[in-house]
Amino acid sequence: MFNKPPFLNIEIIKSYPREAVKFAESYFKGRKIIACEIGVWYGRNSKVMNKHLNIGRFYLIDNYVDEESKTGESYGGTIEVEKAKSYAHKSNKKGNEIWIRKASEDAVEDVDMLDFLYIDGNHKYEYIKKDLELYYPKIVEGGIISGHDIQAEGVSKALLEFAYKNKLQIHFGDRRDWWIIKDKQNG
Repeated sequence: MFNKPPFLNIEIIKSYPREAVKFAESYFKGRKIIACEIGVWYGRNSKVMNKHLNIGRFYLIDNYVDEESKTGESYGGTIEVEKAKSYAHKSNKKGNEIWIRKASEDAVEDVDMLDFLYIDGNHKYEYIKKDLELYYPKIVEGGIISGHDIQAEGVSKALLEFAYKNKLQIHFGDRRDWWIIKDKQNG
């Protein structure tokens, strides 16, 4: 889980569904998919994903650990973590969810091949880089890997390096989302 600096927690206009989810909705055209979200926190985005996408199996990955002692930043301590976890579990009860309470790097083996992945976990460079490297092979041909908070330095740096190294085309929304479609040329 990522402890966001205060400027990342502020959105003047709440955007749900997020742009990558809107794109996925039109891209998959109601086809049943296997999806995953890394960094569920309160579960607001996953709830919206479940509403707008036809998700057969939905991996929800969050270790729900307050990293304050490790980073000096905090989501608000243990009480806030428990509140977020409780809210996420209550608001995501469609019956398709598979909760994985692990760090994303430890959860990769618990996840099948994916049609859609949304990354919104730890926004530090090394974590985003690791998520991209570990989970991109889990995306099926024609699937989408996406995420949030492109304005965060760690996210943008890791994503741009990964895309350049692998000759991938990144699509950007007008707000804070990005996505890559995995095709035969960049599989």
